[in-house]
Amino acid sequence: MAYYQFECEHDEETIESPMASVPDTHLMSDSCVGKRVYYLPHHTEDRRHMRGERKSPVTGLPYASSRTEERRIERERGIEFLSPSEMPKQWDTLKRYSQHVKHGGERLDPHAVNPEPKTDLKGEISRKMAERGLRFG
Repeated sequence: MAYYQFECEHDEETIESPMASVPDTHLMSDSCVGKRVYYLPHHTEDRRHMRGERKSPVTGLPYASSRTEERRIERERGIEFLSPSEMPKQWDTLKRYSQHVKHGGERLDPHAVNPEPKTDLKGEISRKMAERGLRFG
């Protein structure tokens, strides 16, 4: 059953009717004849099942019945999504190695091809001075 809107010059009314037998007019509560109001339907598409995959690639479990339930399962399992700015530095090394291989580079140890990014010099000097017990005075 679907809901359909009807209106006359005095009132508006919504009725429930099967899609196969929707009338064009409806007798309203104030005894006037209301005409059906046509409008574009609101449609939300859920593409989680479009490719026939029945398991979530995130949880490895069958998809939940709603997105809210899916997010609850993710929180319970401790799954957190990271933005590119939150990715650990070693992922950046692996990303650069991937680009190296894609452009015809030889497959070697990723850390040998692209060493870890260096930390900032100021923090490294401060740490070494603290280890040796030195202070600026």
